[in-house]
Amino acid sequence: MASRLYEPATMRISTWKKDMAIIAEFASEVGCETPLFAMTQPVYTQAMAMGLGDQDTAAVFEVLKANGP
Repeated sequence: MASRLYEPATMRISTWKKDMAIIAEFASEVGCETPLFAMTQPVYTQAMAMGLGDQDTAAVFEVLKANGP
């Protein structure tokens, strides 16, 4: 993150976004609230929209930096 280098990816944002959908569906099925997990979803959605899907999940820093103070 400090060097803003997100490749090679050890876990791509696109893969994690897919996994997040699976996790959210399971949590819903078992009636488990996941407020902190739910709050991260827009960050990953925005990262995908920014074209960062093939980069490491650390690239969400770019979303936080773009939306920061």
